[in-house]
Amino acid sequence: MRALIIACLSILILNTVTAETWVNKLFSDGMVVQRNAEIKVWGTDNAGQEVMVSLNGKSAKATAADDGSWSLQLPAMEAGGPFELVIKGSSEKTIKDVLIGEVWLCSGQSNMAFPLDWLKGPKENVLSDTKPQLRMFKVEKDAGGEKAKDIKGKWSNANGNISKWSGTAYHFGKFLHQHLKVPVGLINSSVGGTPVESWTDHAVLDTIPSIKGHIGWLNKQVKTGKWKPDNPWRPASLYNRMIHPLLGYTIKGAIWYQGESNAGRGKEYSETFKKMITDWRKQWDIGDFPFITVQLANHIPKNHKKKPTAWADVREAQNDSLALPNTGIAVSIDIGDPKDIHPKNKNDVGYRLFLNARKLAYNEDLVYSGPLYKSKNIKGTTVVITFNHTADGLKAKGDLTGWEIAGSDKKYVAAKATIKGDTVVVSADGVAKPEFVRYGWNNNPACNLYNSADLPASPFRTDK
Repeated sequence: MRALIIACLSILILNTVTAETWVNKLFSDGMVVQRNAEIKVWGTDNAGQEVMVSLNGKSAKATAADDGSWSLQLPAMEAGGPFELVIKGSSEKTIKDVLIGEVWLCSGQSNMAFPLDWLKGPKENVLSDTKPQLRMFKVEKDAGGEKAKDIKGKWSNANGNISKWSGTAYHFGKFLHQHLKVPVGLINSSVGGTPVESWTDHAVLDTIPSIKGHIGWLNKQVKTGKWKPDNPWRPASLYNRMIHPLLGYTIKGAIWYQGESNAGRGKEYSETFKKMITDWRKQWDIGDFPFITVQLANHIPKNHKKKPTAWADVREAQNDSLALPNTGIAVSIDIGDPKDIHPKNKNDVGYRLFLNARKLAYNEDLVYSGPLYKSKNIKGTTVVITFNHTADGLKAKGDLTGWEIAGSDKKYVAAKATIKGDTVVVSADGVAKPEFVRYGWNNNPACNLYNSADLPASPFRTDK
């Protein structure tokens, strides 16, 4: 009987005492938290344990639920630091060198993931940059079928060698930091060679009929052992391990560079991408935060002979995301590389993302986008194209190129295009009754239409 009592007491103790207060690894030395917004902090502890969190003279309390989980929100604070974030529960944690500023999520595939030491630019300056208030949390590559609670990764600052930082994220953050003059934190969660389906919750994927066959085929590969369970192409696998654990961490917005792995499935990409954005916003529960996409650059993929418009279809699908509130597009059709799927000029990419952020996130009145197709007007043998975002007018770098025109038969031919005010007039010999126009409609188009702010026009077609 005595042995039984001792055993029962031991089990009771084990079930009611944990080793220490736990928090997500995002809450670690060198972190940046979002200014001027409530700051959510969460973790686990003993059931019933009171937890108090303090930062910059402000504090909040929570009580751990029956399952040990707790969460609380600190009040909004102005930019500043460094401070200490102190968490007191069954144990005490002190997180040092905490800054309050702007926090952005940076996600996608390899063009977001590729590091600075691989890219074009003044390496002697960039790789030894000294901006201690510009910081990045690099999420480690992780994929799986189950949703993770914690994230893998750590914070670092731009004070010395940053050669392994994301080039796209760094340049975006650099411009933001210089302009706002406050700390900037970048959460880099990206994996090369991955499709949008990997970054989308499976519950969302299951609501999209157009990709049902594709998702079923991928899941079958896992079940039959042809894909390892942790393969990043597994549907929702990156959402589960590299996005889900971030949910709740207060951010200002997100930048996204992905789509290459969805080339050839542009129509399906349009619906999936919009639903992914909508779901991320719903799960973060901080409203329709700014979501800015890098449109695919000009490039000729290996299968271009079979699908000459595969990338054009994805660009169009990316533009479809503009139907959602608070979204933007950074066009990069003029800075790609015909021979390299990873264009090295990420400085201009970062700058164009930055312009979008100034408008969408910080409500500045500026020219932030290149020309986007608005409407067409058929006048005899010509089609007049109008645009949004023309700034002080349209311009071309040389004679306009990349234009095609077709009649009702949709047999496109090369066209002559001329700028007239804020419009482009398009025509072609042999097309007496034009109906449709395309611009930059292939994988590697020669595009040279800009607005007065030197921002390139997006490829488009009028026969969508």
